[in-house]
Order: sequence, then structure tokens, then C-alpha cells
Amino acid sequence: GSVEAIRRVVLRYQDLHAELRGPPASDVLRGALVAWADQIGGGDLAARRASLRVLDLAAEASVSDANTAARADHERAQLAAALAAERPVEALRLYAAVGDRSAAIEPMAAILATFEAGSSLWVEAGDATALWLTAAQDHPAAGDIRARRDEARERERDPARVAMVASDDVDALAAAFAAHPHDHGVAVVLARARRDGGKLDDAIATLTGLGAPGRMTAEAQAALGSLYAEADKLDDGERVLAGLITAELAAYQDAVSRYDRAARAAETALVERAERGQLPADVDSEARQASPQKQQEILSAWLRRELEQDSRLASLAEDVGRRSHVVPAALSLGMVRLRQASAAAGETRDQLLARAEAAFLSVRSQAEGRPEFHLGLGQVYYRLGKTEDGERELARVLAGEDPRLRLAAGEVYRDLGLDRRATEIAEAVWSDSSDVPIRSDAAILRALLARDVDDRETWLARADQIGVARVPGRQR
Repeated sequence: GSVEAIRRVVLRYQDLHAELRGPPASDVLRGALVAWADQIGGGDLAARRASLRVLDLAAEASVSDANTAARADHERAQLAAALAAERPVEALRLYAAVGDRSAAIEPMAAILATFEAGSSLWVEAGDATALWLTAAQDHPAAGDIRARRDEARERERDPARVAMVASDDVDALAAAFAAHPHDHGVAVVLARARRDGGKLDDAIATLTGLGAPGRMTAEAQAALGSLYAEADKLDDGERVLAGLITAELAAYQDAVSRYDRAARAAETALVERAERGQLPADVDSEARQASPQKQQEILSAWLRRELEQDSRLASLAEDVGRRSHVVPAALSLGMVRLRQASAAAGETRDQLLARAEAAFLSVRSQAEGRPEFHLGLGQVYYRLGKTEDGERELARVLAGEDPRLRLAAGEVYRDLGLDRRATEIAEAVWSDSSDVPIRSDAAILRALLARDVDDRETWLARADQIGVARVPGRQR
């Protein structure tokens, strides 16, 4: 909503030339951000998060001053205190980011004291815990906290556990989980194995047994949200996934922005270096002896190598990677909201569609090219009446060579009531493919789009002739 619009303003400011980012522009932006934070206020948790996010954008854009930073730290500590019981890992990260680390020592110690021995939360909160241990070396609880953190780390790395997590042996996983009931990673694998075995309720119970969603690892929260959605418990799925995204999206977006800015700056510097004739001797010699077309290939290869070897870019990319679980979770949230909207009407439906669109767009830079992103966003756009935008997203999927994804797009068109387009896709896939299961899926989709009884029987007969498979995304 409004915070995302503010973030886009800040991103545009950051894209300005360095000479334009100083005063008075920086003063104007800082004043605007503080005013926006004032307007948001701090009435509830959502407002507190939004206000702090706006103040943090001032720091991200390097326009914060001492007063703005002090206010952000004050709001950060207040938000952390409010979240300590419900979302302890998020609270720890907030406390760890407070400028006066000494003021955060006791509240962080109180949160860490609630983590069970062997809990995956020790690893989930590893960075914040490490900062606490550095700042609180003489704290009475430091030795115990370090020992518990190290114990959880060692268990995560244990070869037997690594092999267990990679297995699909339900009995062995259940035994391992019974022995280590606070191992969220094993719980997630066990839940998925039970789901695959047709025991969806047991899978959900496995994860809810870990505690409230906010006291789970991000992986466990995402898995639980997806299982709820699969069980058609859409409100529960939306609640869990929205909680995860609310807690983690801002840090992910900032990490992506930092990497993108650094990559653009590094590429620009390298291009300018080449234009000044400051290429490495071997690259320069090779380029001078090559044709103009070959020269471009040589320079592009050099540019890629330099960027790949840039240690700062590698570090920033690693930071994005650590937070990338946000992307599939946001896509799942978008799909859940889309399904909720399909069962709603009027203003409620429009609000759910707008929130689904926001979920998809929040991770667009990283999700671009993923079929589920374009399929989901395409549906949202169509249902919002943005036909051209919806068609553009679905065309991205249809342009690919995977016939199963083309059928999935056909299924979307059918759900949207665009039967003629769905029929064209089903018939094209049936004609073009030589793969037996795919031809069967295409025939079944085409049968579901039949114009009359004879047409339906014709296509069902074709499916029966080549063996029945499942149309993507639809149970029959």
C-alpha cells in the first residue's frame, strides 16, 4: 500500500546521479519521510511496522540524521518488545539493529531464555545471537546461551541428520522427530512426507505441534501455510503466510536493492574503465586483433568475469540468497488470496485481488520468469479488469516450450471463463506433443471445455486411448 509507494519514491531518489542526491534533495526527502511516518502513527502493530519501515528507508537512502536515527531506534525497541512473545526471532533481529546495543542486552537475553534446548530457532536467530554474545560477554547467561546455540548448530550439521532430512522414510523421520521435537527442519520434511502419503491432516498437525507460527522457522511457516492452502483452509494459510511476509519482506527488498545498486555501479565503473583504455593487457591485446563483433564478445566476457569475481557483489548476493525464501512464500500468499477472492464478491473481492497483486509484485524482481509468478499475476490482472496486463503475463508462459506449463495456462483461461482461448491451447498441445501423458492431459482439458455431449465423448475417448493422467492444478 502506502509504504510500498514510499519505497518506490526512495528507489527513484537512489537512482539519481550522486551530485543530485545531496542537499537540498536529501533534506527534502528526509523531511517527507519523517512526515509520512508521523501520518502513519503507531496505533497498532501494523502501523508501528509501517512507521519504522519508512524511517529505515531514510537510513537506506543515506538521508537519515541523528534525530531520525534516534527516533527509528526508539520505535524499533518498542516494536521488538511488542513482538517478543509472538515473534521472538523477528524481535531479536530488531533489538540487534538498535544503535545502543547495550540497551538491548537484557531484553534479548530474556527472549533467548525461552528457546528450548535443540530448537532450530537458535540457528534461525544465529546472526542476532552472535551479536548478543559479542555485546554481552560478561552476562551471567552468556555461557549457557553460547552452549545451546552451538549444540543446535552441531545438530544441524550432523551427517546423520543431513541424511535423514534428505530421505522420505516416514517411520525414520517420525522417530527422529520424536527424539528431537524442536527440530523444525525434520518436522517440515516429515510433514511433507505425510502429505505425500495422503495424510494431509497429520502433516498439518506435525507442524502446528511446533507451536505458534511466529515461533517457527521461516521454512516451517511457509510449509504450514502451503499445507493449509492445500487443505482448503485458506484463511489459516493466508494468516500464516502473511505473518511470514510481514516479518521478512522489508529485509529481503532492501537486500535486493543493495545488490542491484552495487551491481549497476560496478558495471558502470568497468565500462568507463574500458572506454579509458584501461583493460588488462591480455584482454586488450585479444580485442585489438579481433573483428568488431568479436571485440564485443571479448569485452562482454571480461565484464562478466569481473562482476563474478567482485567479492562485495558476492557478499551482497549471498545476503539476498539467505532471504530468498520470501519469494516462494510471497507467491504462495498471492495464490491463496486469489483463491479467497474467487469465493468472494463486491468490495471484499476487490480488496483480496489488490492484496494478491501486492503479494506478487513485492517479489517481482526475483520471481520474474517463474511460471507460477506469471500464471498467478496474470489471473489477478484479468480479474481486476486489467486485460492487457493479464494477457501479457500469461503470454510469457505460453511462449515457453514446456507443454505442461502451456496446459496450466489453458487451465487459467478456463477458470477465467475464456473457454475459446483455453480450447485453442488444449487442442494445440494435443496436436503438437508426442508425449503420451501430456496428450492425455490435453484431451481431458479439452473434454472439460466441450461444446456438447458428443464433443465431450470424443475427447474423453481420445484420453482413454492414451491413458488418463492429471490436468495440472486440478483434481478429478
